[in-house]
Amino acid sequence: MCLASLDSLKGTQKTDAIGNGATCFETIERLRKAVELCPHDREGLILQLHIAANSLDDHFDLTGNLVDADKAISVQQGIVDLIPKASHRRRASELSNLGALFARRFKHSRAPADLNGAVSAIQTAVQLVQEGHADLPSWLHNLGGLLMDKFALSDQLFDIDKAVSTFQNAVKLTTVGHPSLPERLDRLGASLQGQFEVTGNLEEISQSVWALQTAVQLTPEHHPNRPQYLHNLGSALSCRFTAKAHLPNIDDSITACRSAAELTATNHPLRASTLENLGNSLALRYGYTGNFSNLEEGILLLRKAVEITQKGDSMQMSRRLCNLGGLLNLRFLRTQDMGDIEEAIFVQKEAMETYPGHETKVYRCLLNKLANSFATRWKATNNIQDIREAIAATEKALQMTPEGHADLPSYLGDLGVYVMCSGDLFSSVWLHQRAVELTPEGHPHLPGLLFNLGDSLRNRYEYYWDREDLTQAIQVLQRAIQLTPKGHARLSGYHWRLGKAQLTRSRTFVHSDQDLMRGVANFKLAATCSSGQPSDRLRAALWWARSLLDWAPQSPDILVALDIALDMLALKSGLEQTIRTRHIQLQDCADTALEAAAIAFSVGRVDKALEWLEQGRCLVWNQINNLRTPIDALHTYDPNLAARVLYVSKQLEIAGSSRKLPHVKMPLQQKISLQEEASAHLELAEQWEELLCQVRVIPGFESFLQPTKCSALLQSIPKSGTVVIINVHKRRCDAICLVPGRNEPLHIPLPNLSEDKVKQHRNHMQWELRFREPHLHGEDRLGVHGEHSARAMGVYPQPRIKSPIRGVLHGLWTDVVRPILDKLALSKSDQRHGNKAPRIWWCPTGALSFLPLHAAGTYGPGTKSETVLDYVVSSYTPTVSAVTDRVKNCRPIDNKISGLFLTSQPIVRGAPEIPYATYEVHSNYEKVMHQGIRALKVEGEGLTVGNCLTYLEEYSSVHFACHAGQNLEDGLKSRFYLHSGTLDLATILKMDLKNADLAFLSACETSTGDSILPDEAVHLAAGMLAAGYRRVVGTMWYIGDHTSPLVSENFYNWLFRHMKEGCGFDGTLSAYALHHAIRTLQDDLGHDDDAILAWAPFVHFGY
Repeated sequence: MCLASLDSLKGTQKTDAIGNGATCFETIERLRKAVELCPHDREGLILQLHIAANSLDDHFDLTGNLVDADKAISVQQGIVDLIPKASHRRRASELSNLGALFARRFKHSRAPADLNGAVSAIQTAVQLVQEGHADLPSWLHNLGGLLMDKFALSDQLFDIDKAVSTFQNAVKLTTVGHPSLPERLDRLGASLQGQFEVTGNLEEISQSVWALQTAVQLTPEHHPNRPQYLHNLGSALSCRFTAKAHLPNIDDSITACRSAAELTATNHPLRASTLENLGNSLALRYGYTGNFSNLEEGILLLRKAVEITQKGDSMQMSRRLCNLGGLLNLRFLRTQDMGDIEEAIFVQKEAMETYPGHETKVYRCLLNKLANSFATRWKATNNIQDIREAIAATEKALQMTPEGHADLPSYLGDLGVYVMCSGDLFSSVWLHQRAVELTPEGHPHLPGLLFNLGDSLRNRYEYYWDREDLTQAIQVLQRAIQLTPKGHARLSGYHWRLGKAQLTRSRTFVHSDQDLMRGVANFKLAATCSSGQPSDRLRAALWWARSLLDWAPQSPDILVALDIALDMLALKSGLEQTIRTRHIQLQDCADTALEAAAIAFSVGRVDKALEWLEQGRCLVWNQINNLRTPIDALHTYDPNLAARVLYVSKQLEIAGSSRKLPHVKMPLQQKISLQEEASAHLELAEQWEELLCQVRVIPGFESFLQPTKCSALLQSIPKSGTVVIINVHKRRCDAICLVPGRNEPLHIPLPNLSEDKVKQHRNHMQWELRFREPHLHGEDRLGVHGEHSARAMGVYPQPRIKSPIRGVLHGLWTDVVRPILDKLALSKSDQRHGNKAPRIWWCPTGALSFLPLHAAGTYGPGTKSETVLDYVVSSYTPTVSAVTDRVKNCRPIDNKISGLFLTSQPIVRGAPEIPYATYEVHSNYEKVMHQGIRALKVEGEGLTVGNCLTYLEEYSSVHFACHAGQNLEDGLKSRFYLHSGTLDLATILKMDLKNADLAFLSACETSTGDSILPDEAVHLAAGMLAAGYRRVVGTMWYIGDHTSPLVSENFYNWLFRHMKEGCGFDGTLSAYALHHAIRTLQDDLGHDDDAILAWAPFVHFGY
């Protein structure tokens, strides 16, 4: 046996343990001669075999060559065979060594046979010795670790139970004060956690935490093992949090994990694990509290963990990619940024491909999280393939899950959700019922499983109208709420769903006021749940208000509910997000302010209607303006605080407008960098809220940057005219007129107007414009998908049917404008060419924002026409505050900046030439120079985008004659086209021009807006206002190349005639100048359809 073992070693090259360069072959030859000379020298042979085994083991360390490990094991087995069976202690020691060699080979081969060999050898060693043997605790410790490895492969309860009992014996036999006691307690704690993850027994995870806490307490501060013990303690505490949703558990977990990470060097092998563990704990805390900063930090840490994971460590890489995908999925549910869910699925697929296929438990987890991401994407895209993928992955995970496993209920519940999405309602209910049956009382997952069961029963009721389903749904949802801890982030959603079910029962087969009252109470609880997600609370608040309006229309809680809804709308689109993400957030709740206003009108609170329209419309636009609010008074009171407010506001503005978002194929290091920017952005938003709180406790600053009250708005209305807000909602339509000198808003109901009628007018206008547009759509002409742009009048094709344009303008006149003019007692003006005509600032909402109120009227031949232009000078404003802020903060233009910058860009790549653009700019430039006004003209290739931005800062006013386009898919990409590039809305919004006056945008579609977010003023004209311009001339649709020079020429002629001499360029009377220019063009062209479409697109924005 021994000689055979030696023969098997022959020819193996190996540096011996001493490092003297001898080969294994030479060692073997020496051993052979020793045996031949002393055949009965067993001890000498054993000694030499030890040398050979150690030599081979050392070589295996150097090369990783499994052949060396095989031969080392073979030699060690020979040693065991040479030990007399009666020599229990010595035989046990050699068996322990043999087990160690098998274990080392298993780490490389991952072969179950090696693991079984290691377990068998050390188990035999343990059985051969009695208590009191000095090495027994160490062997038990090693055996426990091997049984943990076996459990990881088998996922069998027997293996983890055996590991726990083995570690318990090892700890029991270790004396207090022994240096190995902390390590053995640590391993005991880890095994108890593994046992809990199978059984769900709370006692096991409590014992785990105790063991790990004791290990940490017994370990000195600077001991090299302390980070590992803290790491494992953090993991157990987070596991106990999932078992018992008690917030201190996860807070303690984060503290332990953070300490472990701080104590671990950047190049330490444990570093990636500590970052991963901390990231996962932060994500769990986010799930409970809804604190978005926890999730953002968690994603950053997971990205860093992935980055530093060794390439060959496929198991760890697979798990970390999977966990990163799970956190990205969570963020998508909060932000609705499709890039997050796309990346989540991408990295989780990569995790599946990376997975080496050793541990069943890990593979099930990968399948489960990938399925969850597929289901999330299905909800966003409605792609049936995604829900099929989710079902297939979950079914596969279930097949791999043994009966009685703690994860089984969760997988059944997930599958129940997915099959419900696919339409299989009966299977969904059965799966949820089975999941609930398998979940013990007190388990933290039980409320969520009950909630899903209640939801599936409610869905089945809505399809089959079985009363018992609705009754059971209510009972199950009530139980879910009873079992959910106070302060849990999901509680808001649970109350909302229960309220909906109770409201349904009250309105269908029971007609019970009691159910209605309970439903309203649950909506209230959902809306006022401080830990709930903003989107959940917003939805609940609206249902609360709607229910009260039907049931108790005099209830003061209606106003309370809508106040909460508007507050949640602001939180949902908070400053911690980029502008683009905020716009995405608002898409599914774009009409919240309009509905709130409609309800306010119904309960007789016109003041609240006005305030909510101001607070809930143009949210992003208002956020930008708030960050640029002058704070002179605060600076006088507290210069240091004012300086901090200015600094943070500027940094927030930069982050919101310039921060990029990651995409799937971006390099990992760049994603980490962007995630760090996102975390810094979130921290700035938190600092901003803290600063606002500090400012608002100062006497006189209580309302600092708070939503403006009705009384404050009325105090700053311009004396030259009336601001008219027109609310369009399916409930009702109304106008609010803010008249100078009045102490309260004037309410004008518009009973003949409806949301459907407005949308029909908009559709007719869009049809008319598409039919008459003289050029192809933007993607063919400019090479930019989803954009329109034209600027040549051309010959219009003759319509095949009667044009709807007159009908639209007549409808606007009779249903909207004429009732308002009558209520304001305005008569036709005789001041057509002066600056004494009354002004109206139109502030339309919803689909009305796309319609030309300034052109409303009845158009007939000759003098039979009657239009808005006969009564008032029209301007538009995104919000009331956009006008009142200009009144309050009106300041003279710096003489050094006062002047006009003009540019024509007649030729740009991919677009038709604009022949008259150059003439338009030259003509107007000569007029300006003739007036002695400072001016600059730069044309064509002479103007770069960078130079253009510089000139906008150096001149108070600008005149663009160029192509422009409204991007239909992303309003922030709406742009001006220059010879050397494009100037888009996102770039314009970054500007903060303190001396800006007038912007004349002689380009197409500069005030068209975003059809998905009509109340967010996502267009170039509003962008110029946000950048600081006090007034803007823009266009609602395409304009003719012949028309624009005529309008601008008459505009400047009138303006210069009425401008004060020696005051530089002044656009104060620009609204009157445009009114004159349009009337002049109208007189020249007449009142036919082509003429209306030629002059009607020109509009005035601002003060």
